[in-house]
Amino acid sequence: MTWTKLSDDFTDDTWTLSDAAYRSHSEGLVWSNRKLLDLRIPKDDVRRFKNPEAIGELLAGGWWIDQGAYYLIQHHAAYQRLREAVINQQKVNKENRAKGGQASPPPREQTPVFKTPNDSSNKPLNDSSNEMDRTGRASYVKSSEEAETVNTATGEIVTAPYVASALVTEWPVVTIPNSTPSDFDTCRVCDNKLASAPSRASGLCRKGDDQHQVFRASHAA
Repeated sequence: MTWTKLSDDFTDDTWTLSDAAYRSHSEGLVWSNRKLLDLRIPKDDVRRFKNPEAIGELLAGGWWIDQGAYYLIQHHAAYQRLREAVINQQKVNKENRAKGGQASPPPREQTPVFKTPNDSSNKPLNDSSNEMDRTGRASYVKSSEEAETVNTATGEIVTAPYVASALVTEWPVVTIPNSTPSDFDTCRVCDNKLASAPSRASGLCRKGDDQHQVFRASHAA
């Protein structure tokens, strides 16, 4: 199983999309990661989506780009892992499981690589369920002397001296400065210019739609 990563402001970014376009965008991200397409969605695959007619809205807004035989997802692309990195990590997980005497699960569906002029990879997908083995772990212990990790950006296997505990126990604390009323010249939800003193103090205009109501509720004193 592979994973699709969405930031906690994903819904803020996409609130202007129609429901159909929002679903299509989400389906595209999930489909790309499931098939390891590196954000390139073949046009023939779009017919699997619930609302393929909404792709036009994504193209018009620059969320996706038409590349001829496929659509290239632009928004949230930086959060998704590359095909090569995922396959390399799956290979390491499978080898480590074998060394530990654990049986590998049966391979799932394999998808051909979607070829582009600059894409030289033609390797089939490995068992993508291997992806789950490293979830929540800082490193995978290879032996009593060494620990093995994988660079998620490049897929490179990095070996480092063994550390007794790889669990993260502390996180840095960052102080977020408080905003002052003078900071809010525009609405924090829709960017409308604020004129009245109460609106400038709260950073919200007087609109009563769902987006504004949710924001008010979450920032209530």
